[in-house]
Amino acid sequence: MARTDSSRASAAAPVLAAIRRNWKPFVLIQIAAVAVVFAYYLAPGFRDFAESIGRVKAQGGLVFAALSTAFAGALLPELAKRIFAKEGRQFDVADFGFQVCLFGFLGVTVDLLYRWLGTVLGTSASVVVVVEKVVFDQLVYSPLISMSLCSFLFLWKDSGFHLAKTMRLARDGTLSRRYAGNMVACWFFWIPALTAIYAMPVPLQFCLYLCVEAAWALLLLSMAGRE
Repeated sequence: MARTDSSRASAAAPVLAAIRRNWKPFVLIQIAAVAVVFAYYLAPGFRDFAESIGRVKAQGGLVFAALSTAFAGALLPELAKRIFAKEGRQFDVADFGFQVCLFGFLGVTVDLLYRWLGTVLGTSASVVVVVEKVVFDQLVYSPLISMSLCSFLFLWKDSGFHLAKTMRLARDGTLSRRYAGNMVACWFFWIPALTAIYAMPVPLQFCLYLCVEAAWALLLLSMAGRE
């Protein structure tokens, strides 16, 4: 029992530390996401602006999804760390390339997910449909795809991109602890944000997702010990 409690504590520690450091901007971003939803439905001028962005995204397709998510998940956090970090950080090309590829791929999966959910569950912004989409996103997509992939690949990266070392760490419980921590942070951050995202029309959901992705990337990188 003591060992189990210790494992849980070690998994929760980086999550709690990252949340304590960043909770103010994260809550602000989530409030802003909700404000965007209200502005879309209540302000015709803002609705026209948002729909014009949605048309650009639709024209760009999956290429736009990959590039824009890589920008939000890799480039913006890198710039933020350089602007706000107390000490200078040396730019790591391999590290940055890893982030670009990972977040670009995740952007494609998210775009496909939003389209598929719109087809299967409908495009209504009713409470039932929004809840169903959030539940599927957070209990199926995130545990099986995004968080499992991120947990393993960040461990691989932190192992110097050595697969054998990564597998050793996976066997000793490091991967499971990271996965558990990432899932807790995912639910803390994304459930409120996704409620706002899925309340938007399907063509605009991905655009709102991009607005909060940079903050999520900072949290994920922070938990991986990369600040």
